Amino acid sequence: MAWLPWMACCVLLTAFQTSCSSGKGKEKQEPDAKALKVTAVVARATAADQMITATGTVLAYDDIELKSEISGRIIGILFKEGGSVTKGQVLVRLYDKEIRSELQKAGYEKDLLQEKEARQKQLLSINAISREEYDNALKSLNVVKAQITLLTAQLEKTELRAPFSGVAGLRNVSEGAVITPSTVITTLQNINPLKLDFSVPEKYSRDLKPGTRIRFTVEGMDSALSAEVFAIEPRIDPLSRTLKMRALFKNNNRQVLPGAFANVRFSPNGKRNSVMLPSQAIIPDASGVKVFVLRGGKAENIRVITGYRSQTHVEILSGVEPGDTVLTSGILQVRPGMPVKVTINP
Repeated sequence: MAWLPWMACCVLLTAFQTSCSSGKGKEKQEPDAKALKVTAVVARATAADQMITATGTVLAYDDIELKSEISGRIIGILFKEGGSVTKGQVLVRLYDKEIRSELQKAGYEKDLLQEKEARQKQLLSINAISREEYDNALKSLNVVKAQITLLTAQLEKTELRAPFSGVAGLRNVSEGAVITPSTVITTLQNINPLKLDFSVPEKYSRDLKPGTRIRFTVEGMDSALSAEVFAIEPRIDPLSRTLKMRALFKNNNRQVLPGAFANVRFSPNGKRNSVMLPSQAIIPDASGVKVFVLRGGKAENIRVITGYRSQTHVEILSGVEPGDTVLTSGILQVRPGMPVKVTINP
């Protein structure tokens, strides 16, 4: 049976070929087996209503601590705590009898010296006295006048007047207390209108200008209030890279108090076509911000420049073009050049 060995060789050759072809199939399927499963979105340019958010602080339009310029004893407190005061209103009086007595005495001396100066002037006109005698009389009169001016200024300092209209705070002293220039008697604040200070990123420094309307909310209020930017810091903070702005708003009902924390929202340029990506696609690192895009079945990291942020999306100013497939999941496991199997989210 010579044909039996020949048959056995054919069977072995067929088995070897089958084994080789099976091995080649595994090699082709191996990359797909190792591909990381991820989800992605296709970048599209959409008309987005640009809305920037920031935090701010509400400030009084004018705010001072009321202190006395001189030491003295309080003899009258003429304001109500938490009450309204008008500009020029006397708020506190200090003991002033000694100054008034000295002022009265100086007034009498002034009258006598004025009469003497008038007589000396007449005598000088007929050469009855020397010019020196008249000059001495005139100097004495001027010295008393200067003293009266000084005493009048000291007397004015015994009355503490409101430098502007506003609301008085809680008082820290009582009648009879002796105060010094370092004693804080109370505070005075002008709370209508109020100021709102907030800072925005450097990239919006050219978008905002005086007259821009903003909206803001404070704790305990459901409705948003409107304010208008009226002043901008002339330099960018080199540490935070932000630009400080100040807005003004009316506070007719005293619904907002100075010191309140504010959430600010504004739209500097209205709607514009922008590439918007989900926030989870953005990867911040020490060098900036990057995303992973799909190129030839593999992940590739791309540096991007971001714009404003909404609650769920981020504007991409450069780095990603419409039509790019951007990974949104698995971005912590994926590495540049790694094959990925993508499921596109709508």
